[in-house]
Amino acid sequence: MIELVNETNTAIDVAVREIVSTAHRSEGSYVSLPLLYPSGSTVVVRVSGGPARFLVTDFGMGHTEAEMMGCDRIYVRQARAIAERSGVGFDEDAFFAVQVSQEQLAGAIITVGNCSSEAVAVSAFKLAEKAATDASEFLISKLETAFGHAQVSRKEKLVGASNHEWEFAAAVKDGRRTSLFEFATKHPNSVANVAMKMGDIALLGHAPRRIVMVHSKVEMGTYLGVLAHSASIVEETVSVDQIRKLAEAA
Repeated sequence: MIELVNETNTAIDVAVREIVSTAHRSEGSYVSLPLLYPSGSTVVVRVSGGPARFLVTDFGMGHTEAEMMGCDRIYVRQARAIAERSGVGFDEDAFFAVQVSQEQLAGAIITVGNCSSEAVAVSAFKLAEKAATDASEFLISKLETAFGHAQVSRKEKLVGASNHEWEFAAAVKDGRRTSLFEFATKHPNSVANVAMKMGDIALLGHAPRRIVMVHSKVEMGTYLGVLAHSASIVEETVSVDQIRKLAEAA
């Protein structure tokens, strides 16, 4: 029995060492945490100083991740607020905690790592929101060119078969029929949101026409099939004439 318990404890200890690891270098010790950035990279913090007082920092790793995504300006704004809320420092590049005692060290490592991870995640979300807004504006501009401003309604709301009210990027109304338009990016949340909207509307009797614009069908991969169940799919390069014909035929 004792041997079985020891084997179990050993297995758990090995698993924990795989989740959290350290690498000691001349400039400090690097601690890999069980946290991931949106890119899939592991969150790492560096601990230096000691033995009485320590400096804990993400050494700008979160900022580097944001730069690679093209949202470094968003990151800096978000990081300032997160640092203030969490009680750590941020110097426009790195999160840090100074004069950390041995008793505070574990908490400081976790806090700095969480701040770095959260700042990148929030920045990525904000960037996706901006991309979605820009894409919707592009879609609406093309619709207004094709059908005229008077026939295009922005942020059209419609109740689906589930009795839930959905908001669509735009609707085109010609007096007799309505066509609903949305722009979907390859982000899973965008695909799921648009698919739910279009799917619910498709179940209505005499459902409006449903058209989804994407950057590229190839780029969408298998997500294209998710959207195609309940809507017609067009690429952003679609011509004005093509979009008119599609709306008329839908």
